[in-house]
Amino acid sequence: MSSNSGVGQPKGERTPLGRVFSVPGVLPVVVVTLLYVMAHNVLYTYIASFLAPVGLGGSVSAVLLV
Repeated sequence: MSSNSGVGQPKGERTPLGRVFSVPGVLPVVVVTLLYVMAHNVLYTYIASFLAPVGLGGSVSAVLLV
């Protein structure tokens, strides 16, 4: 039994990446996802430097969770 079931589109029939972003709803989801990830990284970076002097530098994840 093969793990490749052959499902999908042949290489010549795949939708170009530019056209994928023109599908309604795809671009906003990608943009919101990227902004969320970037905001999380920035918040994590800067909150850690503020927590270190108060002795909570090792529990940044717990502080961000609450």
